[in-house]
Order: sequence, then structure tokens, then C-alpha cells
Amino acid sequence: MTRVDRVDQAILLLKDRLRRLGERKAGQIGASSQAGRTEAEGQLAPVRQLARQGNIGEHDLRKALVRALLANALGEKLATGIQFLAVADRVTAMLEADEGGRELIDRALAELG
Repeated sequence: MTRVDRVDQAILLLKDRLRRLGERKAGQIGASSQAGRTEAEGQLAPVRQLARQGNIGEHDLRKALVRALLANALGEKLATGIQFLAVADRVTAMLEADEGGRELIDRALAELG
């Protein structure tokens, strides 16, 4: 059996979060923007603001989204170290290299705007 390392676990976790975020957004069409606001959406507010300002490159915006989602999933305590940033950057690179992963990130970013 192959060993699943932290990056692989983070990618699986992130893909699941991105899918659920997309499903939740699709289910909220027509609802008030304030209704049903979750903790994850609150933590995505800084990324949403960056996306709306447009002063950040696509790659950096993707990294910010991945970091925010992983921080939400893993907890703020784990998300403060340099190791977290390294893992998040590797996860971003791997997702960007995968067509399905890129599509998930792009869809999530489009829904943030």
C-alpha cells in the first residue's frame, strides 16, 4: 500500500472543500447574501476582497484561496507556521498542474467575486 503524505492529504481535503463550497453556492441561488453565512465563508472574506480589488495576480490569488481553505480545514493553530505555507504552496502548485484541480480553484474564485 502506498503512503499518503501531508501534501496528498491536503489536496484531497482541499478538493473536497472546493466541491462542497461549489455545491453550497449552487444551493443558495436566490437566497440573501447574508443568509447561511458559514465560518469558511467568513474566512474567505480577505480572499474575496483581493479578488474584487484586482491588484493581485492569478497565481497569488489562487495561493491565497488555497491557504484560506486549508487554514479553515486544519485550524488556525496549524496554519501559522512556515511549514504550513510550504505545504499550501505545494498543494497550490499540484492543483494548478492538474486540469481538474485548476478547474475547481477557478470555479471557486469566480464564485467569490
